[in-house]
Amino acid sequence: MREILTPRFGHLMEGVLQACSHKLSGITNGIDGDTWNPAADPLIARPYSADDVRGKQACKRELQQIFGLTVDPFAPLGAIGSRLTSQKLADVVVEALPSLLARHPRLQVAILGKGEAYLEAAMRDLAAAWPQRVGVFIGYDEQRAHRLHAGADILLHGSRFEPCGLTQLYALRYGTIPVASRVGGLRDTIVDYTPERSPELGLPEDGATGFLFDGEAPDDVAFALQRALDAFMRPSSWHALQRNAMRCDFGWNKPVQAYLKLYSTLTDARPAQPRVDVERIAAASAQRRASAGGATVNGQTGWSNGAASQETVARSA
Repeated sequence: MREILTPRFGHLMEGVLQACSHKLSGITNGIDGDTWNPAADPLIARPYSADDVRGKQACKRELQQIFGLTVDPFAPLGAIGSRLTSQKLADVVVEALPSLLARHPRLQVAILGKGEAYLEAAMRDLAAAWPQRVGVFIGYDEQRAHRLHAGADILLHGSRFEPCGLTQLYALRYGTIPVASRVGGLRDTIVDYTPERSPELGLPEDGATGFLFDGEAPDDVAFALQRALDAFMRPSSWHALQRNAMRCDFGWNKPVQAYLKLYSTLTDARPAQPRVDVERIAAASAQRRASAGGATVNGQTGWSNGAASQETVARSA
């Protein structure tokens, strides 16, 4: 959210936004935890969970088959599932992938998306140049999307700007580790894997859920993906990343509470008051006045009647 206070993302509005920065609020998206649930997803080959990810191998095999890739359980399988536009860095990604494919003979990429015609054509050309290692489906298909997130090892998700995003949340839910631009909601929802962390902070995979990168050049994308591939070659680290990712809570409960709190602040809202029954209160008041005379004769009676009247008012309120 704070990015819009800078010249890069403010688009000449940063001055106004800086003056009103105390009014800015940012709330991340949520996802439907029932629809996007690898433990009970009817659209994938086999269910799995953070505690038992064995089913993800069956999903990987299915994804390789439907995208025409070589079936290889040990091949690192990257996925791209987004609009094929410059905003999503598709123009940069298509330049970065050939060197990575040449450097890593077993690397595979499954691409699902649609967008600008020249980028769609570039993705098709990439698949033609790397048969059985790059598969492309131009368009969007719900079942393929679920299979993509369930079967891939890595999600490559570049973006020049991103208010929040949903794709990385789906990937995390399915234990597919995102490699994403360090912008907007991607930065807010992905914890970067940093091998350079000092020993007192624990292992680099402690709490990490993905890989973030700065910049918009092919080398920036390639370096980030290389970091992910290095971690993929260490099964214990990779499984820790998957567990971390799948245990994240990106449901709607937290965003809804954040929206309610924000709206309450904006409207100066207060908790709803119980409905007041005016007629019952008037009757109770009349009874209390009538009982006041009896109090001079019998104080105990007057107190008892008054207490009863107060109880009546309390119930009516």
